[in-house]
Amino acid sequence: MGWFSFPYYSKQKHLTKEDIFKVFANDETLLAYLPDNPDIRCITREYLLSVLFFSNREKYLELYSKYKDIQIQKTTTGSKKYFARITNDMLDRLKAFKSINL
Repeated sequence: MGWFSFPYYSKQKHLTKEDIFKVFANDETLLAYLPDNPDIRCITREYLLSVLFFSNREKYLELYSKYKDIQIQKTTTGSKKYFARITNDMLDRLKAFKSINL
């Protein structure tokens, strides 16, 4: 795995080779690094990420940010999102909260 690579999540179908390949769509600069009519099965995920890393850092960082968000979700909620209902009274108390530095 290259130093610009990061894991993918096949169960949730996040950050897979197909996801990354979609980033290349309609971007002539990125597509110039691929053969005409590329067969996605023959191109490695790491190669696609390296092209993004060196040719369009902004798009690479968007994918990396998505990876970091998934990692945070996994470590804090077991890949589940939780929602809490907060009353207006509780919201007011939260807004008025002042921490105490010990």
